[in-house]
Amino acid sequence: MGYLVSMSHHRVTVIGFLVGLAATLLLAAHVFWVEPGLPGRARLFERLEYQSFDFRINYFNTLEPASPLVHLDIDDNALSRVGRWPWKRRDLADLIRVTTELGARLILIDLLFDEPQPVSISDPAYLGDADIEGPASVVGELSDANRVFDDLELANAIRASGRVVLSVQGDVPPPGETSVRRRVETLLQGGESDWQLIAQRLNATTAAGRELVRREVLRARAAAELSRRFTLGEAELAVALGASIEDVREVIAGAKSRAAAARMRELFRKDRPTLDAALRAILGEATDSRTADRRDVVAAYREALGWEAMRRAMIPAPAEPAAARSREGVASSRRLASLPHVAERLSPVYFMFGEAAADIGAVNFRGDSDGVVRRVPPLILTDEGVLRHLGVAGACLALGISTSDIALSDENELVLGASRPGAGRVAARLDAGENLIIHWTSTGRRWRQGEDFPHVSAAKAWSIVDARRQIEANETATAYLLAEIVAAARGEATIETGSAGGASKSELISGDAAYRQKVNDQLKLAREAHLARLRGDRPEAERSRMEQRSAALLAEIRAEQEQAISAIEAACAELESLTPEELSADAALKADYDRYLGARRLITHDLARMKQANKLLQETVDAARRELEPRLKDKIVLLGFAATAQGDIVSTPIDPVTNGVMCHAHVLNSLLQRRFIQATGTATGAAAFIVLGALVSYVTARQGPWRSLLETAALLGAFGLFNAYWLFQRRDIWLPLAGPMVAGGVAWAVVTLFRQLTAEKDRRMFARQLSLYTSPAIAAKIAESPSAMAAFKTVQTRDVTCLFSDLAGFTTISEQQDAEVVQLVLNTYLRRMSEVIWAQRGLINKFMGDGIMAFFNPSVDPMPDHPRVACETALLMLEALEALKGEHGAGTADGVFQQLDMRIGLATGLAKNGDLGSDLKADYTVIGDVVNLAARLEPANKVFGTKLMISGPTREAVKDAYEFRYLAELQVKGKKTTVPVYELIGRRGSLNDEQRAYVERFEAGVALYKAMKWDECIVHFTRMLARRPDDAGASRYIDACQELKQFPPEEGEWRGALELKEK
Repeated sequence: MGYLVSMSHHRVTVIGFLVGLAATLLLAAHVFWVEPGLPGRARLFERLEYQSFDFRINYFNTLEPASPLVHLDIDDNALSRVGRWPWKRRDLADLIRVTTELGARLILIDLLFDEPQPVSISDPAYLGDADIEGPASVVGELSDANRVFDDLELANAIRASGRVVLSVQGDVPPPGETSVRRRVETLLQGGESDWQLIAQRLNATTAAGRELVRREVLRARAAAELSRRFTLGEAELAVALGASIEDVREVIAGAKSRAAAARMRELFRKDRPTLDAALRAILGEATDSRTADRRDVVAAYREALGWEAMRRAMIPAPAEPAAARSREGVASSRRLASLPHVAERLSPVYFMFGEAAADIGAVNFRGDSDGVVRRVPPLILTDEGVLRHLGVAGACLALGISTSDIALSDENELVLGASRPGAGRVAARLDAGENLIIHWTSTGRRWRQGEDFPHVSAAKAWSIVDARRQIEANETATAYLLAEIVAAARGEATIETGSAGGASKSELISGDAAYRQKVNDQLKLAREAHLARLRGDRPEAERSRMEQRSAALLAEIRAEQEQAISAIEAACAELESLTPEELSADAALKADYDRYLGARRLITHDLARMKQANKLLQETVDAARRELEPRLKDKIVLLGFAATAQGDIVSTPIDPVTNGVMCHAHVLNSLLQRRFIQATGTATGAAAFIVLGALVSYVTARQGPWRSLLETAALLGAFGLFNAYWLFQRRDIWLPLAGPMVAGGVAWAVVTLFRQLTAEKDRRMFARQLSLYTSPAIAAKIAESPSAMAAFKTVQTRDVTCLFSDLAGFTTISEQQDAEVVQLVLNTYLRRMSEVIWAQRGLINKFMGDGIMAFFNPSVDPMPDHPRVACETALLMLEALEALKGEHGAGTADGVFQQLDMRIGLATGLAKNGDLGSDLKADYTVIGDVVNLAARLEPANKVFGTKLMISGPTREAVKDAYEFRYLAELQVKGKKTTVPVYELIGRRGSLNDEQRAYVERFEAGVALYKAMKWDECIVHFTRMLARRPDDAGASRYIDACQELKQFPPEEGEWRGALELKEK
């Protein structure tokens, strides 16, 4: 060490520079060659670079939004106006019609339509108050004319628009990755059949991994066997495969679906068969039986039709199938067959819509290792062809580019309009993984204020649809109201109201029954004509005749209405010319007079009011059109979710909470403006990394730490400004920024440390002493409990009890109160519950509105009897809520307290516990099935009318300390096995004899249910309801038994479980 200290200043400078350069080279090797092979969370430099990219997007970006783009948002306002999602497709159809009518140039829909929607009934006999008073009169018979074929309506609207682009989505693994299913199929096709050898080939070393491979191999073999003999049952298939029937039962459903799809693809490759022909080809003589096999074949047929419709929107499939080729690397020829983005599972658009759409695009994102979406796969390879991203499909339509005019160039560019001259082409530079980097606009988070692209709520367009529907309903109601006027004017004619020798009043006005029948006939005929046009199953001439007949009937009805009104007015005028004495002298005349006056009041009051209502509604339509037409005319409209309650949310550089449709809009905006971010290659990035590190090393090796620090800061600042402003902002070039900056910092630190060890010996001891000090606050905490801190930093698998609580109906209550009242009530409630939980050493993980998630037995505070502590805490929480109610009277806020009612779910089991999260945000929390189960049990209280529900393991742990009621073997969403659940009634000894007897009777009824004794179970629980009419659990079992009587479970499938459908 003394030799080093005594070295000359020149040698220190040279060696210091070499040390800094060596550190830079080692760091570069790690960043560019070692780190890419690490798991996502371990790629520190990659994540830093992503953050620097996000910074440049938000603050060094000049890309402005393209004027033709407009968002039509399905936002909270739209959901409140139209209804909860999913909407009826008839509603979406009318929304598309209005958007088209307003002059939209294109309509890109970021919604998935891969399944049919059931037919609904729209019978005019059942009015809005039918649930209260019942139908007043039947005005139309129940027929096809009364049914609403939502899918036909939507397909018709899409076809008539001629400018709608639909979306599909599938599983597209990152390049180089393949699902277990695809790899198993490849190995089986190669002749391998032993699942254990296949597991070795796939490096499945864990028990779970080997079991997954075993099942996948069995499922693939079953699918292959079923492709030859589709109607095999479980027993026959087990014999054919040499497997146990239990194993076959686990895989047969998926295998049947695969086999049906494979057979259907073979049939469609030859020629498109009819459904009947496809059923005969696959099922043989069993085509008419309504079995699961038939459903699988029909579903496969529907999917094949969808693929057939989608091929129009695809670039023709390459010669080499996606399933058979290697996934490693990209061929130098840039053929489409070498695309790295391969869809393994993709459901096509429902065929009705696919056939009607102008184009179809994928809505897949490519999240980076930090989960942020910065790029999309522009082309996705499927076995049927190459699918374009939704934004690419929209750009092709907007620019008039066909799928045959798309190519990949040798310069790694996606070329739209490859056959066009320079200015007519769009050449989008792709990254090394053949992704299109999304060039976000310069508005950043201001998109929430609509500063990126104009945003129009779908509720605004819906106001046109809704008003027109109300006008139509009013016109129908007017027709029937006129029937009442006719009925009021019926009777023996007393005064002739026609011209001399003309018809009498009774002759001018037809009977109300005949008039009603004519109205019914016209409505039915109009609906049938509309349905025939939607279906397209009748000749055009016949449809035209139906429409003409409907129009003629309507003209007759209106003429008859006018005659009726004129006759009533004439009769009233003539009768009013008589004196009161003349009217009083003739009782029949007086009765006619009263009847005619009543009819005229209907005309002057009800009809006038209806006309006024329609006038106001039409004004609403006109006002909405005037507002929306300038905003949507000649625009490219993107319809997608913007509601807070919907799940189409992604994290992006401009906002961690971004609507998914925004990504597609920015892709389209980039293509239309021909502005693309070009990521530099590995060699360029490594060069910038090494050059900057070498410069900093040279500067630092020549002088002391403080001056070199200032010069290093200046050097790094100049590089950052050059990178962000000159390259990124002005030329859209993405050169790594974070890595070179870190390299410069590391070079400065390493060289400075070297100088500390050589040229500044006197400072070495001082630096060593400083290294012994830490933050007093942190040191104090570690000193208090070192083991707890170690546990906090370590993720453990341990037995915990999770608690979820929620206030029943608090959302509805809060909507009826002022914000200050809601805040006061919620804060008071959460504070009291927190005190109870903390007093029992529980750890509150989070508040979810009025809900609480807590858990017991964390690694930092072990408690062996955590199930008992959790149960006691739950009971204390219920008692605390009652005490809280007692403390408050009937004031504004106090009245709200009286409405509070809490539900709690408890579950015990193994979970991962520790400090989990990202470097941006982490939580000390628990994850695992037990957490999900506790979260499911809390709302399950609604099914049984209980307040505190616990899982079987929790009850087993505390069965001697508390009173319980066995509720059910529950089948909850997300779990394949059933879960025994109990109501925690109270502490041991808290039940009287009557309550205990009721509990035993309830459990006896559950035993009848599990024994499949439906009738006895219904009688049993009916008697219990006579004693306790409010027992929701008894009612639920009665409903379940009645349903099972009607649709009994198949043999061998009954597990005695009560399925939890509610959320």
